[in-house]
Formats: sequence, C-alpha cells, structure tokens
Amino acid sequence: MKTPRLLRQLARPGATPLRHGVLLLAAGGILALPLCAYGLVADRRAFGAAWLTAWWFWAGLALGAQATLWMQRLTGGRWLAPIADTLNRLRAGTPALAILILPVFPCLRALYPWARPDWVDAAKETVFRGAWLQSSGFMGRIVIYVLLWSVLACLDGRGGTAARRQGYAAAGLALYAVSISLAAVDLLMSLTPPWYSTAFGLVVLVAQLKMAMAAAAYRGARRATPETRGDLGNLLMMYVLTWSYIAFTQFQIIWAENLPAEISWYLPRVAGPWAGVALGLALLGLALPLAVLLSRGFKRDAACLRGLSLLLLIVGACEIAWWVFPSIEGVGGQIAWMTVLAWLGMGLLVRGAAMCFPARLPPSPSPSTARPEQEADHA
Repeated sequence: MKTPRLLRQLARPGATPLRHGVLLLAAGGILALPLCAYGLVADRRAFGAAWLTAWWFWAGLALGAQATLWMQRLTGGRWLAPIADTLNRLRAGTPALAILILPVFPCLRALYPWARPDWVDAAKETVFRGAWLQSSGFMGRIVIYVLLWSVLACLDGRGGTAARRQGYAAAGLALYAVSISLAAVDLLMSLTPPWYSTAFGLVVLVAQLKMAMAAAAYRGARRATPETRGDLGNLLMMYVLTWSYIAFTQFQIIWAENLPAEISWYLPRVAGPWAGVALGLALLGLALPLAVLLSRGFKRDAACLRGLSLLLLIVGACEIAWWVFPSIEGVGGQIAWMTVLAWLGMGLLVRGAAMCFPARLPPSPSPSTARPEQEADHA
C-alpha cells in the first residue's frame, strides 16, 4: 500500500513549513467548520453575511496580489524585489478560496432578495435582470469566476520567454478586470437589487489592489532599502488617490441625480451607525494616508510605512463590511463574532493551503538588471 504523497512529505526531514501548513489547515478547520454548522442551522442570514465579508477580504488580497505581479511584469521596476515573496504567498491561496465560497450558496435566499420566491422586481425593464438574477445562473457564474482565477494563478508559474510571460500577464489582467467586475455585481451589488452603478466594479478592483499592496508593504518594508520603501509608499499613495477618486465620483453622480433606485444603496450607509463608518473610511482611508505619504521621510521609514500599511488593511476590511452589512436586514449582534471567527478561520485555511501547495513565481529580471526607466520615480 502506497503512502499518500502529503504524508511522505510530512515525514521527510526538513519539511517544517509543510507541517506548519497542515497545522494551519487544521486550526482553520477547527474554527471555520463549526461556524458553518452553527450558522446554517441557527442564523443563516447572519452566517452568510459574515462568511461573504470574510471571503471577499481574503479573495481581495489573493486577486490583488496576482494582479500586482502581472502589472509589474509589464512595467518593470525594482520595487517588486522585497515584496515578491509576500505577493506570491497571497496569490497561492486562490484555489482554496474557490472551495471556501461554497458555504454562501445555501444562504442565497437569506442574503439576496431576488432569490426569494415572493420577490417582485420594481424596475421598469425586468427582462434582462430577471434572466440574470436566477439562483442556478448565479451559482454557475460564481463557480466560473473562482475556477478562472484558480487556473490563472496555477498557470502563471510556468516558464517560457519573457515576451510570452508578458503576454500572459496582459491577458490575465484583462480577464481579472472583467471577472472581478462581474463578481462584484453578483456577490455585492445584487444584495440591493434595485441599485446599479457602472463604477462599482472599478471601485472594488482598485480596493483589492490597494489592500494587496498594503499587505506586501507591511511584510517587505523591513527588508527594503529606503529608496524602495519610497517607491512602495508612492504606489500606496497612487492606489489611495485612485480609490478615493472613483468612490467619490460614484457617490457624487448618484447623489446629484437623486434617483430612488440609485440612492437605495447609499441611504443606509450614510445614516445611523454606518454614517460613522463612512466618515472613518474617508478620514482614515484618504485624508490621513495622503497627508503622511506626501512626506518623503515617512515613506522611507520602515516602522512608519508598516504602520500605515496596517491601517490601510484595517480600513479595507471595514470597507468590505460597509459594502455588505447595511444591505442585509434583520441581522443581530452575533454577526460581529461570526465575522471575526470566519475571518480568522478562513485566513488560517488559506494560509495553510498556500504553504502546503505553494505557487511558483515566474522568473523575472534581477534588481541589478532592471532598467532605470522602468523603476518608480523616487519622491
């Protein structure tokens, strides 16, 4: 009888990272699986909202990391050197996220009004939306999205010529932009069926890139040179400005038009306790980062850059909750601990899977051979 490959690798000397990965998988399962069982039976709506929020956070880190690697392959620059390993570990968890989306499917009727048999669409034109918002079609599209992301992440580790790898990166970025926009429409926007926005997919995409860069800068700031930390700070500032510009433009246009269908998404988010969260996103996600990132000395200090990166990660997690929770009525206070538990359990599962089945990082030019004109400008 043959010993399973994973067990042989665990027994091999020097397999400590793999043992750690298995332990993380086990710890994540201990946290996540009981939550699934309890949530599906006791409070399916709260569980679905918590699980979707946690899943979108970890999916955003993985997909944002993958897109960042692709963009650097097309543009070049030495700034990748201290953060390449972190980005690679983040995107290695993509296949695990394809499995972790499945617990959302039993919660469709609890989360999405259009999935309930008594829902009536008040829109004037209902033909396309009636065909699009079907439970079977919804689940089929989500499966296609996550399988596409997993296949792209797995195939990205292959070799080939530099031109071929660049072509793959360009195609991957195009597929990522389209698929993440559609996934945002299905999983997030359709929580409020009357609402629509052509800019929301772009807001979500830039938010994922910002979170991935923040996570990578947090891990890579200590090993980076002051000049490279300045480049990372400049990239973070670019993402902060782009994210805030698109999000504010979306808000300004919708609020100026003042159409009932369009403002239906913003009304619960600018009233009550969620108004404070919106203000916090503006202050801690834009005003404070922009003020400190304008300082050259701040960006080049490892501790300061790590602190700001951690803040942007927290802001990103809060923004995802701000996207999801106000759209779901009737959830109690237990959604808080459910979200924390789902976030921790899912994070351990994703990290453990990435350690057990690491992704390969394609070869790239060494920092010493990178062309100066491809480097990010120093502030």
